[in-house]
Amino acid sequence: MDQKDISKTIVYKPQGFQPSAHESKFIIEGTLGQGGMGTIYDAFDRNIRRKVAIKSINSDVSQNVITRKYFTKEAQITGQLEHPNIIPVYEMGVNPQDRLYYVMKRVQGMTLADVLDGIKDGQRRMIRQYSLPVLLSIYQKVLDAIAYAHARGVVHLDLKPENIMVGEFGEVLVLDWGIARLRRRSLNVDQSRFVTLDDSVNIGAEHENEQVIGTPAFMAPEQASGRSANIGTRTDIYALGAILYNILTLRAPAAGKTTTVVLKKIVTGRVIDPMSYNEPNNKKEDIINLRHLPDEKIPETLSKVCMKAMEERLEDRYQLVRDLQDDLYAYFSGYATTAEAAGPWRRFYLYVSRNRYLIITICLLLLINLIVLLITLIS
Repeated sequence: MDQKDISKTIVYKPQGFQPSAHESKFIIEGTLGQGGMGTIYDAFDRNIRRKVAIKSINSDVSQNVITRKYFTKEAQITGQLEHPNIIPVYEMGVNPQDRLYYVMKRVQGMTLADVLDGIKDGQRRMIRQYSLPVLLSIYQKVLDAIAYAHARGVVHLDLKPENIMVGEFGEVLVLDWGIARLRRRSLNVDQSRFVTLDDSVNIGAEHENEQVIGTPAFMAPEQASGRSANIGTRTDIYALGAILYNILTLRAPAAGKTTTVVLKKIVTGRVIDPMSYNEPNNKKEDIINLRHLPDEKIPETLSKVCMKAMEERLEDRYQLVRDLQDDLYAYFSGYATTAEAAGPWRRFYLYVSRNRYLIITICLLLLINLIVLLITLIS
């Protein structure tokens, strides 16, 4: 079906209003992307006169019951997650050809993956525009979005730089909630805040549990090995650690020639510490200039934060996104992080660093008083 045909399938005819010479409310202007389940179109809303993106289920799977449920679930979950850093959904419907679609915000910008690739390729504008502090501010907005989603009872399960959109004017939006799941409900959680789904969208735990879906290089071990009972909010925390790893090293946490090799590295916890890239080996292909980092070196504290988020065992990771955020705030403010397990000397060093101007002033005053005392004694 060509773009012209697609534009005619989304019909909107409110009483008393007729878009001039067009049947459709939307004008399809191009294609933004395509996956196995749906295609995202670049469109123009003629009534409100704004650019939008329309995701429509692909025709070859449009009648598949499971695919329709996944598509509807994605729209309902994303539409209920009303947060400044989550892509907003405006409406959902079914066109005359019985193809599901939903309309969302059209973001002008690039993905975080594009940004990191630009830095890796040595593009001066990218390096200048996206220094480590800027990248960490983007990362903090992602953390805000996921903390909110978890509070609403949703885990994303496909967090990666490709699913983070960075807009031209500072917007940061987490995209693609297609394989998101609702958290298992517990008595100590305010369930009135949880996202809800139509009964008809219930895919069934058995079907979801047998699937290993996601992006291998950013999967947590329990997700990569199909241990569905262990998948939850800490699975997202692992992926958030993997994104920080990518920001610091300009590499994915696990690499290999095949998906099987990558998954095996993830499951067995064979992820290289980011600090090792501060001492590149002699292999030419292994050397990536980290020009976006201070002194082109990965800060040890951030490396430890990253690795704590990516611990193999669930109980060793940050338990909440807020815990990861607290450690980042501690890093920014010059305090010890929980990831460091800092001893007395490290804490003393950080105290001196935070209060160096006060300490320098006190030392100068003491020195002046000492000089005055010596002059008094000599005279």
